[in-house]
Amino acid sequence: MAKGTWTCQIKSGGSWTADGTISRPNDSLPLPKVSTQNKVVLADGSFAFVTPSIKYRDEPLIFTWYFDDGTVKTKIEGYINSQNDVKLIDHNSREYVGRFTNISPTWLVGFSTDKYNIRASFEVMPLIA
Repeated sequence: MAKGTWTCQIKSGGSWTADGTISRPNDSLPLPKVSTQNKVVLADGSFAFVTPSIKYRDEPLIFTWYFDDGTVKTKIEGYINSQNDVKLIDHNSREYVGRFTNISPTWLVGFSTDKYNIRASFEVMPLIA
């Protein structure tokens, strides 16, 4: 079965520029969203919720790739080293805009060419779109 790809773009001079593709992650992708509302205890002991102007925040996405030949590892390390704003466009045309904030490659020793299992955190930053 052929491995699908996602389109990569980086922000340069205020506009998005194509930066090739990366292979599609190999594991399910949790899409966490956290409310910013606060539970407040009232004088009578009951509860109320206070919601600030920013109602929620998106938690970082954790991407996982298995058996990478170093291609994805090198590309993400480059984004982190250069502190690039990145737009990923998945196979269903959904856009993820933000920055890779860390990468944890595991080197799979014993293969004639280097192979890695990779976990990378992507901080969603919709305001930079």
